[in-house]
Amino acid sequence: MNRLAWPATVAADWLAGAVATAWIALAIVDQTWFKTSLLVACAWIVQRAGREMRAALQRLRPGRARAPGPRTVLVRLRGTIDTANADQVAHRLRAALRSAPARIEIDLARVPHITPSGSTALLALTRTARETGSEIVIRNAAPQPRAALRAVGLDRLATFQNDEPPHTGGGRA
Repeated sequence: MNRLAWPATVAADWLAGAVATAWIALAIVDQTWFKTSLLVACAWIVQRAGREMRAALQRLRPGRARAPGPRTVLVRLRGTIDTANADQVAHRLRAALRSAPARIEIDLARVPHITPSGSTALLALTRTARETGSEIVIRNAAPQPRAALRAVGLDRLATFQNDEPPHTGGGRA
């Protein structure tokens, strides 16, 4: 079954339920209060069917539900990403997603360490970004954060660029 068929079937089932409820309310029921409650239920069912179809269409065309935003959004993170601040990191990335950019670059140059909970938070937001059609690029990841993100499979959803930290030594080049 294709990406639209199953949600369309669910929406059609909801609409069939609405038709049946309306028919019962108008043709069979005599009490006004019961007829009114059935028609209210019918309106709710039609609304639910509309939600199912909208969700199906958004999954069919990721990233097209919102007006196009800027081409690239850069999010610079710093400090250790762990359980204590994973929610703050997720909030910053969700804020970047609101503008529906074509590309989100996450700069980890100032992130020395990422715990498993921190990398899981980044993975969840990366999946959300991919579903909306945004490309994710992880920039300047130090060895430990890069390894932590690859351990949770982020390398399959995002592109790593500038993986080598810049040379800061004072010696000759």
